[in-house]
Amino acid sequence: MFKYFVILLSLTMPTVNYAYANMYGGVSADYGLPHSGSERLHASIILGTRIESGVYSYGGELDIGTSIDNTVDYTTFRTRFLLGLPQKTFEPVFGLGNTIYIDNGSSYSSVNISGGIELAYSDKSLLRFEAIRDFNASHTTPVTVIRFAILVPF
Repeated sequence: MFKYFVILLSLTMPTVNYAYANMYGGVSADYGLPHSGSERLHASIILGTRIESGVYSYGGELDIGTSIDNTVDYTTFRTRFLLGLPQKTFEPVFGLGNTIYIDNGSSYSSVNISGGIELAYSDKSLLRFEAIRDFNASHTTPVTVIRFAILVPF
């Protein structure tokens, strides 16, 4: 499982030219809605890089998370390529990537897509609201994740 995470990270992060990249980190609260089974609460730590060109922004992001309720005990690793379209007051963000679920000692890999918006909360932080769809072809059920995240550039 760890080798898949390293491979995904190595494929996602080189897309960014670090000399021009804006690095950021943050935390999120996630609400998972599986197509069958119990709903779940989840928390993640997010790290990413982004290049802004005025018309669009792009970069790589990864997050590591775990369940925070007693419904289901699991861990996730998610890598994504993100594309943003900056507007005056907000930025729509779209993503494509891979998710690895570690559930009861087994790991499952799946493609994910996402869409959401980012809002400037202050000069030093962003708020992101988004929906992430983990298709989980090799797992029992697809999951839609509703995420609320606070991101801080550094």
